Amino acid sequence: KIRPDGEKQYNSPWNIAVDFTINMSFLSEDIATMLEAYESDHHTGMDIEEISNALYFYTNGYPYLVSWLCKWIDEQGG
Repeated sequence: KIRPDGEKQYNSPWNIAVDFTINMSFLSEDIATMLEAYESDHHTGMDIEEISNALYFYTNGYPYLVSWLCKWIDEQGG
């Protein structure tokens, strides 16, 4: 054993054996912030509010899905 039994519940937030209650989902406003940064670099003319709301609606703010969809849309050219 590396740690005493009492400490094992505090290992890592990624340890699925221990409850982890921090909400890591993006809100629509968080998604909008990322889209604003992208828009300032690429000047696409996108409706940031509409797209951030749609991304939130379809992903419930799940970070991997939001990032994957943004990457896919970028690579597909819009």
